[in-house]
Order: sequence, then C-alpha cells, then structure tokens
Amino acid sequence: MASRITALLLALGALLLAAMQPARAEQPTREFEGAPFSVAAPKQIGVQLLPLEAQAGFAAAAVLPGNASGMDLLEFRWPKSDAACVLAVARTDPAANQWDQPPQTNLAVIAGDKKAQALALEGGAIAGFLTRVGVWCTSTDATGEMVFLLSFGEGPVDSRVLGFSVQPTGEVQAIETGVARTQYGWFDLTDLDDNGTYELITTRNLDGMNGGFTFHAVRAYDAATRTYQPQPDSFKPYFEKDLAWLNWVVETRAAIQANPEPYLTKSILGNVYVAVYGKAPFGFDSVIEVPSTFPGIEDVAAYNRERRAAFELVRNYRDELKAWLGGGAYPPTWKLPK
Repeated sequence: MASRITALLLALGALLLAAMQPARAEQPTREFEGAPFSVAAPKQIGVQLLPLEAQAGFAAAAVLPGNASGMDLLEFRWPKSDAACVLAVARTDPAANQWDQPPQTNLAVIAGDKKAQALALEGGAIAGFLTRVGVWCTSTDATGEMVFLLSFGEGPVDSRVLGFSVQPTGEVQAIETGVARTQYGWFDLTDLDDNGTYELITTRNLDGMNGGFTFHAVRAYDAATRTYQPQPDSFKPYFEKDLAWLNWVVETRAAIQANPEPYLTKSILGNVYVAVYGKAPFGFDSVIEVPSTFPGIEDVAAYNRERRAAFELVRNYRDELKAWLGGGAYPPTWKLPK
C-alpha cells in the first residue's frame, strides 16, 4: 500500500509541476489519458491502452516476472501506418519485510516480427515507479525509429530519465541520457528548432526548498551516437524565455515583500503567497520572509534565513543566465564545462 501511495504522490507532484511551468509557445506533444503514469507523444503517433487479455498481454507476460503485482499495455502506432509497438510495464512491490525498499519496474517491448523482448535498461529490473513516458518518431512515416524516454522515481526526489529506441523491424537499442534527472518525474519533449527531432527538457530544483522554484536543462538527440546531450547554445531563445520569467520572479518577490496582502491566497495548507505569470500560478512561500508576529512559525528568524538563502539561489541563477545569454560562461548552476 505504501508504494502505491508514493506512486500517487509522484503523479500528483508531476501534474502540479506541469501546471506551474512558464508559458511556452511550443506545444509539440499531446498528453494521453488513461494510463497510471503520464504519457506524451506527437499527434502523428497513435496511442491506446490495451486490455491485458489482448494477445500482446499474454506475449509480454511470458517474458516478465511472474510475481508482478500489475501490468499495463500501451500501443504506439507509427505515423501513417498500422505498424505498432507495444510497451508492457509490470511493477513488483517489495516484500512485506522490505517496506523501505522501492518497487521494481520491468519493461517489455513487442514490435515488428520480433517476439516479446524483456528490456534491461539498467541490467534488469529498474528501481522505482514509472512516472512518465515520452515517445516520438524520427520520420513522418513507418520507416523511422520510435524513440522512448521514461522517468522512474522512488519518492519526492529527482527521477532518473532513461531511453531506448525501437526500429520498425522490432530491434531495440538503448539510448544514453547521461545523468538526466527531473523533478517529480516530469519532463517535456519539444522540437525547439523545428528540425524533426525532439529535445528533452528536464526540470531541477533551484532554491533548495520542497515545492520551490525550478530551472530547466535542454538535451538534444544525436542519432549517430544514440545519445541525448546538453546543447544549450543551440537553444538560446528557449533560455531567453526562462530569463524573462526569472526577472518576473525577482520583481514579484520584491512586490510581495513590500505589500504581501494582495498575494495571500487561502489553500488547504493555509494562507500562501501566489502570483500569476501568463496563465500559470506560482507559489512564492519558499522565498518570502514573514514578520516576527507571523502565526504558526516557531522560529521566525530561522525561517526567514532559509527564505533569504533560497531567494539568493534564484537571483544568482537569474544573473548567471543573463550573463551567459550576453556572451559569458555557462551558468555555474548547470555544472557544465565550457
């Protein structure tokens, strides 16, 4: 039961994170509803959830662990074709005396003229819940490979993003994503430069506070090496939008500190500070200092020190990003060599 509750919390965190992203012009993928994890794919790829009694279910069950507590089948159709790839996802919960261990996720693929194949992206079963699946195709018809990116989480921490590709013939190959991690398992697939390949956009915590402000990383796909690699210099217009949002965050924080009342909003957690950017609401509690008489906080001085430190991280990254876009070095926050 505990592992299922964790999965629900991860899914809720991912949905909240998705709703709180700065508004973007790019909308290359659509969300598929019906699976117990989030699924995104371009509209050219058909997606449907298959019943377990389908033939693919029996084929996948033959190569997946027999002690799995559940299995889900998703069919992805190549563009302009009836050819399809089926992804089978099975979860194995920890034993009763190992409640502190994460569940294990096992994957299998059925495509082309190949029989069902169990995947071993990390040498076997993958620790954690499958949180999100993103899929795109390298061509506009059934001749290209289908690229899969999947995030796996073990709790309210950064989730690993792993990948593989499937050829129309059914051949499966791993895709190297490096150290790609993303908050709550949420990531975006976006064709930022309109060249037919989809960039991987991940989200990381910025201010060190749970539920606080975040920043993004962009990785581009290299078909020759089957890797997703950071290429920020190719996507400066994307980061210019991030900078505009961060400028707003810094300005809005100052406005809230000067006059907090207009920004107070009632929630199930009590009164919170909220401001709207575009159409998306953003909570500011992680960076707002409160008066010494603020109710419900035992040590206001310590609370405010944490909020000042969190805001400094946000403002410093804003300044780093501005300097890089002006021709300077990569933001140290990225920890990328230049």
